[in-house]
Amino acid sequence: MLTKCFKHTFCTRYETSEKTIFPTFARTRPPDVHISKSVASVLMSFQWKKVAFLYSSAKELDFYWIADTIVKTLEVCGIKVILKKTWDVTYHHGYLDNPFLQLVEETFEDAR
Repeated sequence: MLTKCFKHTFCTRYETSEKTIFPTFARTRPPDVHISKSVASVLMSFQWKKVAFLYSSAKELDFYWIADTIVKTLEVCGIKVILKKTWDVTYHHGYLDNPFLQLVEETFEDAR
């Protein structure tokens, strides 16, 4: 499972924080759980109880793990994820059609 983690230039998997197994590992980015708690904290400070969750499912980005952690953290914090949607291409502004416009159109009614 951890080998999947090391194909990127960063690793967010919590398992690598175990210093007895990875004594020389240094992070260049916080672990998923820290990012998730930050997202939940912002939503809670605005008293949001329901959210639509959108994330990239582009294979080269492999955001599944962090998306899953965020959704679980939000649920624990009492924030309901009413729908999840993804887009499957790496979006570069100005070079590709904006996938968010379609996602907003598809989710507008359900996300209100």
